[in-house]
Amino acid sequence: RGDTQVIAAAITVSAVPANISGCSLKFTAKRSLQDTDANAVFQLTTPTEIAITNGPAGLCDINIASADTASETQAIRCYCDLQLVDTFGNVSTTATGTLFIKLDVTETNT
Repeated sequence: RGDTQVIAAAITVSAVPANISGCSLKFTAKRSLQDTDANAVFQLTTPTEIAITNGPAGLCDINIASADTASETQAIRCYCDLQLVDTFGNVSTTATGTLFIKLDVTETNT
């Protein structure tokens, strides 16, 4: 909770790096799979919170800011995915998983 975290992601298709140059990416974390996107714990997008670091190699950094989790009052497990919209408008979910937000001892982050 309240920590800055960077997740380095590699997007592949059939184990081959996907060229993500010019694509849009969205990372969403939710308490429940039934939650709407509006009720997500947080949702991050390119280019502000997700940086494509090497498009031809399919590499990006997902930047979770301190403020994205600072308001959590208990430890939670989030369901998350990384969605890609290619240059033709095709949408695909490139990764799914869980993300744990743990409480910390220090409560202030300033």
